[in-house]
Amino acid sequence: MPLDYKIFKPIADNQEISKNQNYLDFNPHLLFLIDRVDEGDKELTHSILKMVGELSAQRLAPKAEANDREGCRLQWRVGEFRLSPEEFFLFQELIELKIPSDKISEGVVDQAVQAYAADNDLPIFSEVLLPEGAQEQLRLLREQDLFGVSLPEEYGGTSLSQMVGGAVLLMIAQADASLFLRVMLTEGVGDLLDNFADVSLKEKYIPLLCSGDPENNYVGAMVITEPSAGSDFRGMVVKAIKKGDKYLIGGRKIFITNPDADVSIVLSRIDGAPLDSLKGLTLFLVPKYLADENGKKIRNRIIIENLENKLGIHASPTGTMLFKGSEAFRIGEEGEGLEQMLTLMNRSRLGIGIQGLGVAERAFLESATYCMERKQFGKILAELPLMQEILVDMRIEIEAATSLIFRAYHFMDKYFGLREKALLGELSDSEKIAMEKYYKLLRILTPLAKYRCSKLSVSIADRAVSNLGGYGYISEYKVERLIRDAKITTIYEGTNNMMALDVQRSIANEGTLDEIMADIDSTLEEIADQQLIPYKNRILESVEYFKDRAEKVSCSEDRSISSQVEAEKFAEILITVFEASLMLEEGQYLIEKENDWRKAVMAMKYIDDNFLPLEQKLTLKLLSRKYFDSIFYGKTLSVL
Repeated sequence: MPLDYKIFKPIADNQEISKNQNYLDFNPHLLFLIDRVDEGDKELTHSILKMVGELSAQRLAPKAEANDREGCRLQWRVGEFRLSPEEFFLFQELIELKIPSDKISEGVVDQAVQAYAADNDLPIFSEVLLPEGAQEQLRLLREQDLFGVSLPEEYGGTSLSQMVGGAVLLMIAQADASLFLRVMLTEGVGDLLDNFADVSLKEKYIPLLCSGDPENNYVGAMVITEPSAGSDFRGMVVKAIKKGDKYLIGGRKIFITNPDADVSIVLSRIDGAPLDSLKGLTLFLVPKYLADENGKKIRNRIIIENLENKLGIHASPTGTMLFKGSEAFRIGEEGEGLEQMLTLMNRSRLGIGIQGLGVAERAFLESATYCMERKQFGKILAELPLMQEILVDMRIEIEAATSLIFRAYHFMDKYFGLREKALLGELSDSEKIAMEKYYKLLRILTPLAKYRCSKLSVSIADRAVSNLGGYGYISEYKVERLIRDAKITTIYEGTNNMMALDVQRSIANEGTLDEIMADIDSTLEEIADQQLIPYKNRILESVEYFKDRAEKVSCSEDRSISSQVEAEKFAEILITVFEASLMLEEGQYLIEKENDWRKAVMAMKYIDDNFLPLEQKLTLKLLSRKYFDSIFYGKTLSVL
């Protein structure tokens, strides 16, 4: 059935949202990719994804704009008194001045000063106030057990594959990029504990991170960045001092998402380890709450000093955390923190790629909906040739990036499965070779996918704004928020410059290029249709050029400089070649299985646009015009 974008058209406040809105229905490519390779229960997978697609479109997404406008607020508590940051600043000044209580008026600040003067042990702490809509979104997700879908069942998770977990996160990001962060980081903390923490920490914290109880659950945060240590961890100065069987953490961390988390994973340097080095870096679990000697819940010594005013993701709090001798529990052994972080960086970087892809999907959907309604020159915009070219390009680029990132998730599932067997000592020699292969493929595809999807997010959102014209630039229309939300995906979890350099490091240090080239070759071996062979040959020619260029760079006297200067171009060429091979093979597969040429036509256009010399691009067949209905509406294409 053709996709009916009109069901997503804006409605008045008093109108009900169409019950047909479901993000999964408008992304059949996603389900196609999962069905081909995921080894889980297909009926269960379809049921979960269908539910998430409906929940995201009908109940989560409508709250995103109000959440964005309201944003997050920091509130200080002095005993029972609630103060704004400005009021708390005044409170501190009055305390320092030691003004007699009979000279103080009856305002809330003055009452807090009097209460503190009477009891210097009065608890003082800061807390984050989320928008009301964001709190409701989180309640809905908890009730549907959508925290921890890829975490083990023994700790309250659902034990779904990484591919399916990525699909769930994609649709949440499509609804609201801010909400996505609350979920992704909480799952990331659970994943880290599952991999590296001792059993007591796992049993105590993972079930609450996964909890489906809206009133009894934990939120997680990864606490890494410092004022002097962004991408370079050698500058870290936050210190961990051992005290009995626990540690005390001291220092300041900045740009922390979810600074109000119940469970923070903090990367700190062991006291006495040399500065300006990577030695002594260790991960710690720092809980928001502790128990005193009587079992009473008390707050750990953590202060949220401020919340940042950001360009986008307004409903996701980002702030500075001050650890004032905060009690902490070591994860793994001293000095293992960096290795642990790098091991799990794959998941978090793929997660940010998924966030960017979700924003891109939403921007396309908003753009398509508008172009089906808006009339100019006597036609709806979607009937105008130039707009058809733009919409087709957007759809093709999104599906290409989706194929890339979910290929990475597929390899992650394969690697995790073999790693689990390896831990049990059950790995055969052939499986050891396969495990090494999947590791290398995941190692290089992770930065490529993060780079690709985050950059695409900004590009698609930008095109969506342009498609809406002046309306795209005003806050009444959603694409204005989307372009602001998109930009951060190119920055956190490693900027795109760092991703391009990480690709180079993986090639130089771990030999990943040969593995990804072999994967491209094996993918192209599946192409047999005579009308697709010329496109296959174009990719193969580019592969040979790419290999030759990579060899010359590796052999040059200034290879270190050359690899850095050309890092982004190198990454973009590799992405293009990899995506082209995936799309062409998908086209071949659907021709054979369903006699459907839609995917093949999309691959042809992608290859024409990216592989032909500039002077040949203006003489191409107008594929976007000829096959618009198939590409845009998802109609089956039986013949060319």
